[in-house]
Amino acid sequence: MTPGLSMDLRELLQTVWAPDQPTTTPAAPLTPAPRTVLAIDDDAMLLELMYVILSAAGFNVLTTTRAAKGLEMLRQTPGAVDVVLLDYQMPVLTGAQVLPAVRELVPAAKVLGVSGTDPADLPAEFREGVDQLLRKPFSGRELIATVTALVPAEPPVTKRGRELRPIRAAAGRPIASVPATRQP
Repeated sequence: MTPGLSMDLRELLQTVWAPDQPTTTPAAPLTPAPRTVLAIDDDAMLLELMYVILSAAGFNVLTTTRAAKGLEMLRQTPGAVDVVLLDYQMPVLTGAQVLPAVRELVPAAKVLGVSGTDPADLPAEFREGVDQLLRKPFSGRELIATVTALVPAEPPVTKRGRELRPIRAAAGRPIASVPATRQP
């Protein structure tokens, strides 16, 4: 018996601080960070509609009606964009002309080609250079399903190439999630 402690207080301490229980509560599982989509299309109304649909589906969405502005956005946020929606038929620069620069700026990003033109009539460098094609007009469900299919379902990876994994308490129970270096 511990001197100076009443039996009730000692029982309370044993209940709260029992040696077989973890000293910390396991952290709630991390929810993956929203994926970022950059939509480049000269049709402002369609761009706004894509913004509303993809935002409602949980994506971070960036938009622009100009190809050059889209490339500048990619330069300013290296590694932050997961999917680029790229319209083929745009004034000044076509999607085929912009595609090599997109691949150079964000090699890990998936590129979804969007066009009202029949895929057979698109230039081979565009048709074969994108990860997937989506023909206009398309439904909101088609857009969400296609973009979601392009985004990997694996745990989020930080932009420094480190993945998230739980820290283990002495008893082997997860207590938090922190960045950890990737194993070869």
